[in-house]
Amino acid sequence: SAFSMRVLRFLFAALASVLPVPKFVAIEKVNVDGVPAEWVSAGNHTATDTTKEKVILYFHGGGYFCGSRKTHRPIGFRHHDRYQ
Repeated sequence: SAFSMRVLRFLFAALASVLPVPKFVAIEKVNVDGVPAEWVSAGNHTATDTTKEKVILYFHGGGYFCGSRKTHRPIGFRHHDRYQ
């Protein structure tokens, strides 16, 4: 039901708000042709860093019912060590 979806969205967002972002992670808000997005950098890289050799492009699922850029940030930065 619609009520259940609102509760699920609220709980998901509340959980994401208490998850710590590691100190080695930087989050930069960007706009890609009018679409709000985030560049999640691990280590010493930034969105304007032209020396980066590896990038993971991640589109989170959720079917427009659950989740956001904020709730799915950990998926991006958790791959940092694996793909160094």
